[in-house]
Amino acid sequence: MFVIRRDQKTISFDAERIAIAISKAIDAQYGEGARDRPEHKEKINEVTAAVVDLIQRRYPQGGHIHIEDIQNQVVAELVRAELLVTASLYSTYREQRALEREQAKLLSDERYPQMVVSDGSSQHELNWNSIEETIKETCDGLSDVDPSLVLEQLRRNIYDGISVQELSAALVKTADNLIETEPNYRFVTGRLLLKRIRQEVATKLELNVLGQTVTLDSQDMLEELYRVVFTASIEFGVKVGQLNPELANFDLDTLGRCLRADFDFKFDGIGLQTLYDRYLMRHDDVVYELPQTLFMRVAMGLALNEKDREQSAAAFYAQLASFDFMSSTPTLFNSGTVRSQLSSCYLSTVSDDLPSIMNAISDNAMLAKWAGGLGNDWTPVRSSNAYIKG
Repeated sequence: MFVIRRDQKTISFDAERIAIAISKAIDAQYGEGARDRPEHKEKINEVTAAVVDLIQRRYPQGGHIHIEDIQNQVVAELVRAELLVTASLYSTYREQRALEREQAKLLSDERYPQMVVSDGSSQHELNWNSIEETIKETCDGLSDVDPSLVLEQLRRNIYDGISVQELSAALVKTADNLIETEPNYRFVTGRLLLKRIRQEVATKLELNVLGQTVTLDSQDMLEELYRVVFTASIEFGVKVGQLNPELANFDLDTLGRCLRADFDFKFDGIGLQTLYDRYLMRHDDVVYELPQTLFMRVAMGLALNEKDREQSAAAFYAQLASFDFMSSTPTLFNSGTVRSQLSSCYLSTVSDDLPSIMNAISDNAMLAKWAGGLGNDWTPVRSSNAYIKG
């Protein structure tokens, strides 16, 4: 004989559980320990036996019975034994337990549903507490944003078996969708995206400090380690042939101490997404720069020919990082790289002869390759269908 529980799982039928439940109701009516009195023991055994007898007659070959059916029969037998108060207390306890289960289910299924997250090779249970802490951290210090609202919306946007990458993207998208209700959510979006970028950079650079793998999970940690990330990113970029080897000859430790991790929070979601999509250095399609290391790398490229390179680089960085000044796109792309083409726009005049026309097209192709806007003055070239001497 098996009992179907409320969670649809089955357990073996045990008459002792019925006796225990009735005993609790007796104690609630007459006081603790009342179940051990002879007259009450007799009633407990009598009602338990009646319930068991009914079940055995209903299921002579064994089978499955729902726990609600058993409890309904217990109440009926208590009434039949003229234990009306006990039956009432049993029903009250039953309702109370049902309410507790419903509240627990509400908390579990709606706010913290059990889910697994896939990382490609394995699965693990979704840690809602960790996600809640992440959301609270990204909302810290921002007015008119509600971490619980972000969590509630996230619950609706994810599913069981979601991948780590999809979960991270869903978190960013959830905050992004709330911007129309409160503009400050754009900074929540930026901070959530920043956490994704930090993790990607830490993994790419294989950061390791004193034998410990660095994950850059917290802002406090990054304040201490930004210079480590910066040095690692410069060394990596030089190693893979993307950054100018001369950058490695700067005093990287001194410049690293100039970096302001808190300036990362100046970016909103759109700004940081643009930085991630277009400007941060990549290798094998994985970024290895953080916002502040990007700005310092650009500043170093601008300071290559200065007398006091570290001082000049630090001054350039301060202007860029504070948003008091911003270099144009080609400079952000290329400063400090092996192709240090920093100009934004090119203007040229095309003469009225075939070599000049073809040279202009060739120049345009090379200039476009290394970034920059193009403007050609074709005024000297004769109009269509004009006569030529040849």
